[in-house]
Amino acid sequence: MTRLHVLAAVGLAVGLSVSLAARGAPGSSASLPLRDGQGVFQFPDTAAGRAAGAYVGAFNSRNDERMKGFLRDYRALSFLAERPVEERIDQYHRLRDTFGTLTPLRVALSLDLQVTFVAKGSNVKGLLVFRLQVDEAGPHRIALLTTSSVGSTELTEDELLRRATEYEAVRVADRAQPVAGSFIEDTARAVASILDQKYVNPAVGKAMAEAILLRLAAGGYADARRAGELADALTADAAAVSADRHIWVEATNPLQPQTTYAENRPVEELRRENYHFRKVEVLPANIGYLKFDMIHDDEEAQAIATRALASVKDCDALVFDLRDNIGGEFESGRLILSSVLPEGTILSRMYDRAGRLVSTHATIAQPPSGRFEAAVPVYILTSRRTGSAAEGFAYALQQSGRGRVVGETTAGMAHPSEEMTVNPRFLISVPVYRVESAFTKKSFEGVGITPDIRVPEQEALSAALKDAKTRKRGPRTTPQA
Repeated sequence: MTRLHVLAAVGLAVGLSVSLAARGAPGSSASLPLRDGQGVFQFPDTAAGRAAGAYVGAFNSRNDERMKGFLRDYRALSFLAERPVEERIDQYHRLRDTFGTLTPLRVALSLDLQVTFVAKGSNVKGLLVFRLQVDEAGPHRIALLTTSSVGSTELTEDELLRRATEYEAVRVADRAQPVAGSFIEDTARAVASILDQKYVNPAVGKAMAEAILLRLAAGGYADARRAGELADALTADAAAVSADRHIWVEATNPLQPQTTYAENRPVEELRRENYHFRKVEVLPANIGYLKFDMIHDDEEAQAIATRALASVKDCDALVFDLRDNIGGEFESGRLILSSVLPEGTILSRMYDRAGRLVSTHATIAQPPSGRFEAAVPVYILTSRRTGSAAEGFAYALQQSGRGRVVGETTAGMAHPSEEMTVNPRFLISVPVYRVESAFTKKSFEGVGITPDIRVPEQEALSAALKDAKTRKRGPRTTPQA
C-alpha cells in the first residue's frame, strides 16, 4: 500500500450492469457503464481487483448460488470454517437489504494484493468504502474485507467521494511505507516495553513482551517489508498470548495527527455519520426500535440519543439493536441506561493494573428524555461483532434483570484501552483498565455475554418481537421526570 498507484477518478456510475468474466479467471474484471458514456469502470487487473469485481458481481446478482460460489472460490478457508455457509448467505441477505445495489464509483488505491474502492448503495445515503486484501500465496483468497460509510446531507456526492478517496489513500499509504533493519528492531522493542509496563494484567503484559522479544531475537520480523506487515505481525504475537482483542498495532503518518479509534475521529466526520445512530422507529405492536453502531461521549451524540428516546417514549417495549455496535466510549450509553434503570443504579467499577479503584459508573439522576416505566420490556440484540462498551451496555441491562439479550454470544472485549505512540510511525492500542460488573462482580473479558434467547443474529429481531408480544405491560402511569 503506497501513495504511488493511487488512481485518478474514473467518473461516476449510477446504474449497475456488471459483466464479469468466469469466476476466478485470470485477468477478469468488472465493467460498469458510466453515466456520461465516456468509458467504463474497471476494477484493476490484479489479484485483489479481480476478487473485488467478483464480490460486487455476486453481491448484486441476488442469486444465492452465485454468492456461494464466490464464498467457495474467494474467501479464506478459516473464514468459511467459522460458520455454516447458510449463515453466511443469511448475512448476505441482510447486507443486501441494507445496502441495496452497489455501484462502484472510484478505486481509491490499488496494489496487487490490496484494493480500496468507493461505492454507492441504492438503499443508503452517502457512500460506502470497501477495503479488500487477499493472501500473498495463490489462489489469493480474501484475507480482509471491511466496509465503512461516509454520509452527509450537507455535502455533494462529488465532495464525499473526494474526501473518502483522500482519507483512504493516506491510511493505506501509511501501511505501505518500507521498514527494515534497526527500525524494525526498535519498533518491536518499543511495543514490547509498552505492553510490559502498561497492560492491565502485569503478568500477561510481561508474557506478551517476552514473546515479541523472543521472535525478534530469532529474526522473526526480518521479512516484514512494509509498515503494515510489521504492525500485523506484532499485533498477532501479542494477541496470541493475551487473546485480548483490544490490542493492536497500526502504522500511521508521522506528518499528520491520526487515530486508530473510530470515536476519536474529527467531529465533522462523526456528524456526517450521525454519531453512528442508524435507525429509530416504532414497529408494529407499538414496539420502539433503536439501532446505534457505536457509543460516544460527545454532547452532540447524547443529544441525538435523547431525541431518539423521546421519539419512542410511549412504546410498550424497547429494542436496542447492537448487532453492529463495536463499542466506543460510555456517556451516551449511560444516558440511555439511565432512561430504563432507576436513579443511582451502580453499573460497573473500573480498576487499574495495580487493582486500585479508578471510577464507579452509575445511572444519572434526571435523563433528559425521562425514565421509562419499569413495566416496559427491554431487549438487546447482539452478534459476535458486538464488542467493548456495547457489551457493557448489554451486560448491565441483562444482569440487572431489566433487559433480555437476544442473538449471539458477544465478542468478549471488556478491558478499556488507551491509544499510545510507539514511535512517529506506529500507534498501539493497549488495555489499561479492568471493568467489573456491579451486579456479578465479574468481567465478560474473553467470554462475552451469553444471550437469554440464543438465535442466529439475523433472527434476533424477530425473536425479540415475538417474546415482547407475550409480555404484558402494566397500567400506564405518568413517566417519571
